[in-house]
Amino acid sequence: MVRKSLSDSIEASHDAVRHAHDAWDQLESLNSNMASIFELVDLAGAADLKVAFKEAKVLTRDRVVWQAMGRFRDVLDMMLSTEYLSDIVKRNHTRMSQLRHSYVKIHSDMLVQIRLLGSICPTFVAEHGLHMDSDYQSLMQLPEIVLQAMSKTKTIIYRADDLNDGRIGPSCDIASLHHSLEKLGKFLSNPDFLDLVQQKFKMSMKSSLNAVQRAVGAWALLQHEAWVSSIWKKDDASRKFRKLEHIVLHEIILTVCAYLGNCGLADFRFLERVLRHEISFKGMPHVDMGYFMCSLRTRRASLVKEIRQELICSEQTWARTMQKIAKALMPDNNH
Repeated sequence: MVRKSLSDSIEASHDAVRHAHDAWDQLESLNSNMASIFELVDLAGAADLKVAFKEAKVLTRDRVVWQAMGRFRDVLDMMLSTEYLSDIVKRNHTRMSQLRHSYVKIHSDMLVQIRLLGSICPTFVAEHGLHMDSDYQSLMQLPEIVLQAMSKTKTIIYRADDLNDGRIGPSCDIASLHHSLEKLGKFLSNPDFLDLVQQKFKMSMKSSLNAVQRAVGAWALLQHEAWVSSIWKKDDASRKFRKLEHIVLHEIILTVCAYLGNCGLADFRFLERVLRHEISFKGMPHVDMGYFMCSLRTRRASLVKEIRQELICSEQTWARTMQKIAKALMPDNNH
């Protein structure tokens, strides 16, 4: 039963990838039509429209990558996910190049989002006169630099006040994409041709939440069977059970992150909000939310540390991240 729940979760994640790709494919197919639309608006309007259209395409493409990472429960193995996506884009070399670029972009955003740049680059800190006591505090002293760097990619750093009424705030990647598509529709004053894109986007997010639901269901079933069988009372069985529980928690965290984007890794509160307010526990064995959240928080802390270390060791990710920070520090960008 646990294995089936996890298999169903992976299948739902596959659907999320497919629908996200369809949304991206639809936007890309509009390129020729957009060229004629650009000719119908004034010069200033055409410039704004081009920016909005490019932003919508990039964010939609990023959504494909996030869902692919959720499909494999791995945000770091680019080769595994891109090989999988290669079949979905029918071996289109241009599309694959774009997706690889998106991976590096997302990894770079991720590194900034988890707020560790200040401490992992001592030379950078020394050059700019930054003398803070801890990783977290050091980057908190650079809000204008980090915010400006993140604004270059339209990925907004989360704020505590975004957690309103138990809903996901506007800083999440999914909300940024939704807002971008709405803005594009307003620019065109006739968003009918975007209906299919919006529809596929919503279907992708629905499938993504279904994947989360199934993964949590696997954990709930595992806990139920543990209580029924009293497996924790047997030394070796208890050890194996805890190892399996650890794996399932890992699956849940990365499935939620595929839905949320960077915010799922950056702040546990976003992940918790999804699990408490965005999914239904109907039909599952009883879930002890206190124990569940405590276990998730512990696993997430170690997972974020692992991901951070891997990203720092990636030459591509590190180079792009430092380029963003350096660009944000340029005089022309510090308005």
